[in-house]
Amino acid sequence: SSSSSSSLLDQHNKNDKRHTGKKYISFEPYAGGWNNIRMSMEIVVVIALATGRTLVFPPETPIYRLTDDKHKRKRGLSEFFPFQQSERFQKKIPIMTMEKFIEETGGEGSGPLAIAREKREFVMKASKDCINVAKSDKYCQHVFEHLSSVGFVPRLRGHKDCLVFDTHASSRNQTIADESMKSVSQFCSNR
Repeated sequence: SSSSSSSLLDQHNKNDKRHTGKKYISFEPYAGGWNNIRMSMEIVVVIALATGRTLVFPPETPIYRLTDDKHKRKRGLSEFFPFQQSERFQKKIPIMTMEKFIEETGGEGSGPLAIAREKREFVMKASKDCINVAKSDKYCQHVFEHLSSVGFVPRLRGHKDCLVFDTHASSRNQTIADESMKSVSQFCSNR
């Protein structure tokens, strides 16, 4: 089935009473090598642009095969994608750190994505920098499990779903334009 990510996310926002008008997209980096992380980031940047969302960078974390620097074992994606330094980029896609996002949306136990009291300390610590060690108080999953529990995580299956960003549909808040449907069907192979 072909679907428009924009309408899927917008439909969720209409049904979600916590939605305040400002839209965000965050992501959990792929646990593999740098190239997979880079490609994931590129995809999220495109989705953020197409859906008009603020891009939330994940916390700094050790990246596979990039931990040899004894003084800097954890890395943030902003070191490789210096988007904050580009005013032109920021006009198209606002960016914020996970730490700032967590603080603004629920860090004090209030806000649209409030953190449960018993989890707050762990989520706050891991929102700045984290490691993938379950026994750590800075375990990355503290942040990502919280976001999954309070946010919207679309269940997309690459072999069944196809994301379509149709400028006509998104600008007029309609379904995919008729003239685009044939191209969509060809591109998505009738998924």
